[in-house]
Amino acid sequence: MQHALKYWSTKQSGTVVTEWPAEKITSIHNIEVVRACARHWHDNTPWEETGIYQQMMEYIRQRGKVDRLTSENDVRVRYEELDELYNIVTQSGTLSPRHELIKGNFREEGGILVHIGPDGAPYFGGKGHHRLAVALAAGVDLIPAQIGVVHRDGLTKLGAFRDQS
Repeated sequence: MQHALKYWSTKQSGTVVTEWPAEKITSIHNIEVVRACARHWHDNTPWEETGIYQQMMEYIRQRGKVDRLTSENDVRVRYEELDELYNIVTQSGTLSPRHELIKGNFREEGGILVHIGPDGAPYFGGKGHHRLAVALAAGVDLIPAQIGVVHRDGLTKLGAFRDQS
């Protein structure tokens, strides 16, 4: 997956569309969480120097919370947990599906959201930033994902993304 399209939400999951907002497409490597994680895990940059703590704290100041985090300590714990997840994923070579992590999770809800474009290519949909960053940094080829919007012309390619385990 090379591109991101943060346009639709999980509420449109499974919707077939005929319009594709090409002007909203960006590289997944332009996403700050992905860049900060790569700097941390590949370049050994401390989390505090990646800018991600500051970004998360700014979100908390603006909104009161982000991803259920409400304090700097919550942010630190979150990134310590991500380090643990990254280590597990690099050792196993796989990112566990959410139903293995959260009992009753259905179709990767709360995980990585992926839209299928008119060219049949996957586009990161803007949910599951940290899980995506872990998978990319660890070099995981296949990732569990929640299907987002599918362009009508990409429907024929959808089967290629079904469970390949």
